[in-house]
This record gives sequence, structure tokens and C-alpha cells, in this order.
Amino acid sequence: MAAGGFSAGRLTRLRRLLERYVDSGYVPGMLAVLARHGQVHTEAIGSLAFEGAGAGVPMAGDC
Repeated sequence: MAAGGFSAGRLTRLRRLLERYVDSGYVPGMLAVLARHGQVHTEAIGSLAFEGAGAGVPMAGDC
């Protein structure tokens, strides 16, 4: 188990899913927020925008 009672393997699967959407160009970035028993986990991948303001700025878990 990973921190907060989350399965490390399932968190890896989630990250890979998010990466597929970003790598395909379907979206510039994604943020997933999970909560369990009062513990919060975030996964952030990609950038904030395709072009213009925010382009290339990495996503952060506090977006």
C-alpha cells in the first residue's frame, strides 16, 4: 500500500492512463484527485495549455 492507504499499483495504472491522454495530444494536461478516509492524493500530468498563456507550464497537484 502507498501512503494514505492507496494501492501503489493502482496509482501507477492511473498515472499511465492520464499519460496516454496527454501523450496522444487529446488534452494538454490532466489532474486527478482521489480521497479515501480523509487522505487526499493527487496525480498531475502534462501542461496547463496547448498554446499561449500557460503553454508548457507543468501541471501541479495544487491546480
